[in-house]
Amino acid sequence: MPMALLDSPNSTSKLFATHLNYVKSIELITKNLSIHTDVSVKNSLRHPKFEKFLKLSEVTQQSIDNELNTCANEPGYVQVIASWISVKCYYKLYYLESVFLFLAFGSEVGFNHGGHTGVRRSLHSLIKQ
Repeated sequence: MPMALLDSPNSTSKLFATHLNYVKSIELITKNLSIHTDVSVKNSLRHPKFEKFLKLSEVTQQSIDNELNTCANEPGYVQVIASWISVKCYYKLYYLESVFLFLAFGSEVGFNHGGHTGVRRSLHSLIKQ
């Protein structure tokens, strides 16, 4: 069965509805958002949980970069990766958000079973504050 793509510039197939909702949600909650920190790094911090997620983030980024390079060389490949590249990007963000919550607040919510929901709730709460 052929991959369903955008029917028109103003509509999306059901395959991408979840991805589009996620992007719209992030856009809505981060519009006009700015973050200011007064942090200086004096020592490195090592912790197996966030180091694992940092490594997963790096590996996921390499995978994304490889997919994009392949698309540049083989334009037909775009249709093949369209359904999973956004998922890879989501996971890249999830890993980094989990590390952020751990380093900033000591929260291990992203490292636990069901962490995706916890990370979303934590970030939404922080943004509202």
